[in-house]
Amino acid sequence: MKRVLLTLVVMMTMSLVKSQDLSNSIEYSQLFIVGPATTVGWSDANALEMDKVNDGVFKWQGKLKGNEEFKFLNTRSWYKNVLSAVPDVIVDLSKTYNLDFYAAWDLNGKDWKFKMPRTGNYCIIVDLRNMKMSVLEKIEEPQCPSKLYVTGSAVDNQIIELPDKYGVEFKKSITCTPGNILLINTPSITENTVFYGPMYEDVDLTFGKGFDSGLVVVSKEAR
Repeated sequence: MKRVLLTLVVMMTMSLVKSQDLSNSIEYSQLFIVGPATTVGWSDANALEMDKVNDGVFKWQGKLKGNEEFKFLNTRSWYKNVLSAVPDVIVDLSKTYNLDFYAAWDLNGKDWKFKMPRTGNYCIIVDLRNMKMSVLEKIEEPQCPSKLYVTGSAVDNQIIELPDKYGVEFKKSITCTPGNILLINTPSITENTVFYGPMYEDVDLTFGKGFDSGLVVVSKEAR
């Protein structure tokens, strides 16, 4: 599948302040999944990195074994744990679960984990900003079209073609204003136009941030 890469050039003045990273603080730039429900078991060094969707928001798609445990690590070590807020959780796909963060080697009996009721392919979404987790059936991304265009209020609702780079990605530098971005498969909007958006709401594409958010087909009303 071709990779879609938007390079957004935003004209702004920024002041960068580097703050000290406290060893006990939660990190919103990374998250890992581990446990015998996954392919890596209880190996913190091999914990599976989740895809960053937005600051503090992560997703992971893959196979989980039924009735086996999993939890999250904020780093590839046992010191920073992201756990269930209650014990013995069997995940219900219709529910959202509260999470707790512990920066400690000794979890005082609160090393609470999750289990899936059955083996299957799932999509896990974790929001560290609100300390929530939900699990969906694995999301199938649409086939990438042969032509791709960008539109939306961030480009004054123009329709701009994204050139195909060597058959592996679409890429173009675009000057944007604050607003929304959508991808479409036609050079003008017709009844046959397919609109593509991120899997998750309010994905921030600000210059300099690197996020992974798969595309889904969205309705014309949703744009």
